[in-house]
Amino acid sequence: MKTYDLILVVGYFRTATSLLSVIKGLGRTLRIAVLSVEADSAMHSKTGEAHQVFLHLCQKLGAELLHLGEPAQATLLVVHQFPYTNELARAILHKVTAQKRVGLMTLAMAGREVHDHFLQQFELRKVYVPSQRFLSFLLDKRHAQTRYSNVQIQEVGLPFAKYPLFPEFSADWLIAAPTLFSFHSEQGKQQFLNSVLELLEKIPPQDVVVYKSHNGNSLDYFVPRAHYHLANWLEHVPGATKLVWLAQRLTHALPWRWPHLQIQRLQTCMLHRAVLRRAMPMPAVTQYAGISLEAFLPGVRKGVIGGLSNTIGEPCTSTCLTTIA
Repeated sequence: MKTYDLILVVGYFRTATSLLSVIKGLGRTLRIAVLSVEADSAMHSKTGEAHQVFLHLCQKLGAELLHLGEPAQATLLVVHQFPYTNELARAILHKVTAQKRVGLMTLAMAGREVHDHFLQQFELRKVYVPSQRFLSFLLDKRHAQTRYSNVQIQEVGLPFAKYPLFPEFSADWLIAAPTLFSFHSEQGKQQFLNSVLELLEKIPPQDVVVYKSHNGNSLDYFVPRAHYHLANWLEHVPGATKLVWLAQRLTHALPWRWPHLQIQRLQTCMLHRAVLRRAMPMPAVTQYAGISLEAFLPGVRKGVIGGLSNTIGEPCTSTCLTTIA
């Protein structure tokens, strides 16, 4: 049976980025293993490649990969907050034993029953949280305080400023593309991209601007692949931009909405490409572009440009500018 000082159970890699800093900081002195839960097919199709990059980075930083069903024991088992099935939780506990077990909370899922269930599944009596104040707020608003009445809560913050994960990353500005849940329509996407372009015009040309797509998606959710390639071709056709905008006005009056929608998507792609003519795509800067945004913030000198991600609106088109102090 393999023996470790620390075993980290990872549910969803995007909310477990802080564990990379743990591995980087302790991997040379402690024997660490990562037990990663396989994502479902829908999640794997969306972020499967980035998930594998995460696991390879775990190994590079000093951890071993532990496979589900492989027996192991540890001094400490850290279970990342995630909606594990009961069968999966039992399978992990059946094969992995530990002197102590603690939970690692994600930022905003506390108080949601499906995400809190891991406390009972792994019989956790202590959790680490990024912000105890925010945790208390969530539990109060979601009426879930009793679930944590017998759980010791320790605030640990986020490690990236004190223990940078990617010290080589450097940019003046970082554009963080929001999830498409933030947008009600193609018009909303276009208003967001136009707002970004307006901000970019005010940024000195010598400043380095990097664009990070949501979930590390290679073409971003703003740009369907077919429309993206068509927009690329049209950039080389004189007067094509004016023709596209004219077609948008003409198709708007048609009773059949499909042509108008396709023209709008093409317009969105053209605006997206305009943004990327000023900003470097994240994959051109680092091979770890799919890792969560917060890991790169220590390397941003001036500010972050982003949207009101995961906000319900009609439409939600706001653009946020955060200046790094």
